[in-house]
Amino acid sequence: MSADATTFEIEPRADSPSASLVDRLLWPLLLMFAWLAFELTTNATLSLVLACMKFGWNDCQTASWLWRTDPQRPRARACATFYVASGIWKTAIVPLVVAGVISIAWALYSPNAMRPDHPGTIQLQKALFVGGCAVALLVIVVGAAVALALGARWRVWVHPDLHRSRRQDVWPPEFLPGTTTRDNHARLIVMTSFITLVLIGPIITLSLLSRLPMARRAQPLASLSVVFGFPIFTVLALSFLRNNLFAESPWECWPESIRQLDATRDTIATAVLAQTEQAK
Repeated sequence: MSADATTFEIEPRADSPSASLVDRLLWPLLLMFAWLAFELTTNATLSLVLACMKFGWNDCQTASWLWRTDPQRPRARACATFYVASGIWKTAIVPLVVAGVISIAWALYSPNAMRPDHPGTIQLQKALFVGGCAVALLVIVVGAAVALALGARWRVWVHPDLHRSRRQDVWPPEFLPGTTTRDNHARLIVMTSFITLVLIGPIITLSLLSRLPMARRAQPLASLSVVFGFPIFTVLALSFLRNNLFAESPWECWPESIRQLDATRDTIATAVLAQTEQAK
C-alpha cells in the first residue's frame, strides 16, 4: 500500500505462482493417453474425452483445495463435490456432443452408414456407450453434491473466479464485484442432470417395468405415469432447488469473504481520511 499527497492506491496482489510440473506436462500426457486409448480400443469418443480432461482439471484442483482448506466441513464437502461435477461436465459433455453430431452427420451422409458393420455405425455405438457412462457418472456426482448441500442447509456457488483464490492460496476466497445469480454455474450443471433424467429416465423405467408381471397388466397407466411423471418431478425439483440450493452471490456461500471485503474497504477509507487530514 502506497500513498502520496493526492492519491491512494492498493498494491495488486502478487500473481499466481508459476505452473507446476504436472500442469506443464498435463497436455502432452493426456494426448499420449488419448492416442494409446485409441490404439487399444479404436474408440474415438473415449480418446476425445481423455484429451479433453484438461478442461476439467482446474475444477478438480479447486475441489481438492476446498476439501483441504475450508474449515466449514459440511460446506467443504458440498462445494468440493459440486466442483468435481463441474469438472466432469466440462470434460465429457462438450466432446460427447461434438462426437454425436459428427457421427450423425456421417451416418446421414454415407448411404451405407446404417449397416451394422459400417465404421460410422460402430463409432456411433461406441460414442453412445461412452456418453452413457459419462452422463451416468455426472448424474451420480450431482446427486451426491445436491444431497450434501441440502443436508448441510448450505447454498452453493460454482464459478471460475474461485480458481484465482486457489492459485494464490487465499482464504477466505476473494471474488470480483458485479457477479449475479446467472453467473452461478451450479444451475447449468444441475439442469443438465435433470434433462438427462427426463430423456433417459422414462426409457430405463419402462424397460424395467416391462419385465414385471404386475406392471404388464397396467402397462398403459404405468407408461403415462412414467412419461408425464418425470417432467413434473423435474419442474417441482428445480423449483425447490432454486430456493434452497443455489446461492445468489459468492458471498452467500462464503460469508466470511464479504466480511473480509468490508474490512478492507474500512481500512482503505480510514487511510484515505487520514491522508486527507494530512493534506489539510
